[in-house]
Parts: sequence; C-alpha cells; structure tokens
Amino acid sequence: AKWTAAANLCDEIVGDERRYRCSIMLDCMAQHGENISSIQNSCGGMIVDGIDGSWPLVGHDQIIAMTFTDDDLIQSAPVTFQAKRSMANLINSISGNYPEPSEIWSMVGYEPQISAAHIAVDRRTRDLSMDFPQIRSKRQATQLASIYRYENRFEATATVTLCPRFQVLEPGDWVEW
Repeated sequence: AKWTAAANLCDEIVGDERRYRCSIMLDCMAQHGENISSIQNSCGGMIVDGIDGSWPLVGHDQIIAMTFTDDDLIQSAPVTFQAKRSMANLINSISGNYPEPSEIWSMVGYEPQISAAHIAVDRRTRDLSMDFPQIRSKRQATQLASIYRYENRFEATATVTLCPRFQVLEPGDWVEW
C-alpha cells in the first residue's frame, strides 16, 4: 500500500505533466542500491526502513503525524541536540543539466536554484552541481533542484526519548517539536 501511495503521488498531474517521471535504463552490472538511488533522485525520494519492510517517501509535502513538546520527553533519558550543521555541508545554490527531448536528448541546463537569503547568511556562494540524467522535463529538474536545496538547509537534528503514548509512530512519520 505504501509503494502504491508513492507511485500515485508521482502520477499526479502538476501543470500539464505528471509530478515525477523517470527515464532510466537499469544497469544489471551496477549494485542494486545504485539503481534504486537513481530512481530516488528522480522523485526527490528516500527509502524508509521499518520492521514490516522498506518503502519510499516521495518528494512531496508530508503530513505531520504528531506534535510533541518538552513535557513529552522522558526527563531521565539523555537528549542530544545539534542546532547547526557544518558550513562545509551547506549549499545555497544548485545548478546542472538534464536531457532535453526537443534538443535530441542533449544535456541542457535547468533553471539554477539560488537562495539570496542563504548566500547572505553564509557570506559566500556554496554551489552544488547536480545533473539529472534520468529526468526529461525542465520543470521536474528545476523542482528537484529546489527540493534538494531546501532539504539541505534543514540543519537541526535531535535524538530524544518520548513518553509511551508516542509508540504509535512508525518510521517515516513526520513529527513537530
């Protein structure tokens, strides 16, 4: 059911085309994970591993499953929190190429995704070149670059222990603190 839900999200019409399309030849000589990574990159996805198997989360707004506060933390358990990531890991600009069908499948540039606000905060440009050889749509390549740029700026990470009422959460559920 979770794989079907992810496929249905990819098939939704955005503008005049499907949200995500993938044009790729799977390589039998490549590692299985490399082929899966190429498919994941084409939909801004990630694989979630749980007790009952693995399933994809597609690059789409996720529903917040639960909200917790400091009062929901187990007070005797350790809490680790990191507010910022290393500057070496942050980017504020993504550009690259994708194969354009109308240009005889030549690699052409999609619209670069640049954040002037993040450049000001970082005090310099931190570029990332990201090609999408499996994407055949300028809109989709631009959208994916935007997703990856935005995702890169999620900096805070935490490890917490919550009270028992949160046992209903499953891997892949989004929460808000």
